Amino acid sequence: MSNKVILGCFFIAVSAFLYASKHMTAAMMVMNLNSTEANYFDGGYSSISTGISFWTGLSLLMGITLLLLDWFPAIKGFLKQIKQPKNKTSH
Repeated sequence: MSNKVILGCFFIAVSAFLYASKHMTAAMMVMNLNSTEANYFDGGYSSISTGISFWTGLSLLMGITLLLLDWFPAIKGFLKQIKQPKNKTSH
C-alpha cells in the first residue's frame, strides 16, 4: 500500500472517531438530566458547536480525496480498457 492509501484510511478513521465523539459527548452532557417524561439528548446534541462537525467532514473529505488520488491512475486505465477493448482475431 502506498502512503496515500494509509493516510487516507487514517483520515477516514479520525472522521469516524470524531463522529462518535460528538454523540458520546451529547450523551454524557445530559446523562443525569433525562427522565421518563422528557428526553434532553436532542438539546445536548444541538448545544455542541459545529466545530466538531466541521472537522469530521474535513477529515472525511481529506481521506476520500487521498484514496481517489492514489486509485485514479488504475481507475483511468480500467475505464480506457472498457472503452477500447482489444480486438480478437479469429483464425
